[in-house]
Amino acid sequence: MKKSAITYSGLVFIICLFILFVPLLLNSQTIDSGNTFNSHVIAFSNTPPDDNNEIYIINSDGTGLQRLTNRPGRDAGPDWSPDATQIAFYTHFDNLNTWSIFKMLANGNDIVRLTNTAGVFDSSPNWSPDGLHIMFTREYPPVFNAEIWFMNADGSNIQRIVEDGLGGVWSPDGTQIAYCSQQDGDFEIYLMNSNGSGLLKLTDNDADDLWPSWSPDGNWIVFQSDRANDMEIYKMIKDGTEQTRLTNNPAIDAGPDWSPDGDYIAFSSTRNGGNYKLYIMNSNGTNQIQLLTNLQVHNIQPDWKPEITSEINIQDSESEIIKGFRLFQNYPNPFNPTTTIKYSLPNQTKVVLKIFNLHGQEVRTLVNEIQSSGSEYVVWDGKDNFGYAVSSGVYFYGIQTGRIIKSKKMLLVR
Repeated sequence: MKKSAITYSGLVFIICLFILFVPLLLNSQTIDSGNTFNSHVIAFSNTPPDDNNEIYIINSDGTGLQRLTNRPGRDAGPDWSPDATQIAFYTHFDNLNTWSIFKMLANGNDIVRLTNTAGVFDSSPNWSPDGLHIMFTREYPPVFNAEIWFMNADGSNIQRIVEDGLGGVWSPDGTQIAYCSQQDGDFEIYLMNSNGSGLLKLTDNDADDLWPSWSPDGNWIVFQSDRANDMEIYKMIKDGTEQTRLTNNPAIDAGPDWSPDGDYIAFSSTRNGGNYKLYIMNSNGTNQIQLLTNLQVHNIQPDWKPEITSEINIQDSESEIIKGFRLFQNYPNPFNPTTTIKYSLPNQTKVVLKIFNLHGQEVRTLVNEIQSSGSEYVVWDGKDNFGYAVSSGVYFYGIQTGRIIKSKKMLLVR
């Protein structure tokens, strides 16, 4: 029998409150020292002994634990910007009845409030792959009917895009959005084009399917489902086929997120004592390992830091055979007033190429379009997005296709 939409919206909200507000202690085993997970950075939310949710980061091998926020309020739901310089999150901060979207630099500094609508719950931020927008869930108490909204990354131009949905996530190429909705009774996973067309229902069970997350190649979606009575992690091809169960235990496994290299999935689980703890597994469900034990209460909502790579200088020639996605050193370097940036693409893809200063702030967007495979170049004239000449100094240029980002350093000398 199908359940009431209002009943389950309230239930999901109660579960979220339980995760965020109930501080219990857990004794558990340490991470297996023989794990073979490559080291990546994961942001997550934790409830420390002071009963305030805070944002932390940790390496996927269990090292490098760092607390980013430390203030009154419930900071939760971290989501990395595609260039890995910022983290969006949500919190109630100054009013329990109003939850808002914030963003901060990756080191926890310069916290900026993006939404501030009284009496609503804004949560689950998700950056667009080009870094220009942030999508989020908005709920209206006391009924808690959920909608999906999006805004510019500076908080401007807020608009609703889905009337009945939550947990929206952009595909790696930015052309599609996966989300969950109760429009047919139970929570199911839906897919639509980013312009709102082409709606496709991916799951259809007498159960709740929630919180989709894309594989970095854009072909798979991982999600949580209670279709087998216990909440478990599943994955499927983005058309809804080949739905495969990855976890299987009498506990709650929730909030899955795919690593940027596609090899691993992070998630939270209550399997070891009842509190939510971070786990990592291979993307086929094997080698499920608890990540850390020295944090108390709940470790939830993991989000992998995007993969940033940097290459050594490569001598290029027009006749060189393109073997993959490559970013070349700008020429000349140092330069004044212009420099040329060359790159090569193995296939047609959306390309975003931006200039950043040493503080990680965007200076100029040079490319933001779909391009065909082959060699490309763009010239930077040393000016920002407003046409003003920037000062001498070190700058970074980064190129992104999907969730793969490459960057290099250059020097402007006036």
